[in-house]
Amino acid sequence: MIIIKVLVEGDGGVGKTTLVKRYCDGTYFDGKMTIGVGFEKKTLKVGGDDVTLMIWDFGGEERFREILPDFCKGANVALLVYDVSRRESFFNLREWLELTKKNAGEIPMILVGSKCDLDRKVDEDDVKKFMNEHGILYHVETSAKNNVNVDTAFDLAAKAVIKKLNLVEDVAI
Repeated sequence: MIIIKVLVEGDGGVGKTTLVKRYCDGTYFDGKMTIGVGFEKKTLKVGGDDVTLMIWDFGGEERFREILPDFCKGANVALLVYDVSRRESFFNLREWLELTKKNAGEIPMILVGSKCDLDRKVDEDDVKKFMNEHGILYHVETSAKNNVNVDTAFDLAAKAVIKKLNLVEDVAI
């Protein structure tokens, strides 16, 4: 069995917990913001192997960022989540990325645009530029409400780690 520690980060209200709940439970959760850190896990098959994702869902409010370093230790991958309808949530990803690199090292990062069912305010050229500047290879837009690309975001995370660590041969991303 392969165990992968996944960080889910981004500003408060971007839909991190809703994304995680949809992925792990198959339910749409439109509730309160996470206080501190939430935790979920899910097992899936990748290349015939069981892979357990240990998913750490960080509260996005400024006051919770001081606990981030402790929870980054041992992380294998990060989902950097922004709300496609809130430009500031995208531009704040730089801070999340820097905190993650400082505390978890050079781990794969997946850029996740949430709430793709809403009107877009984040320019696709800005997304491409951010990815190029920071060496981010994967971007996916999701809607937890409509269950669009939710599994894809986490599958990309698992496969990126497996590919980086050569844990399973011939894993296509």
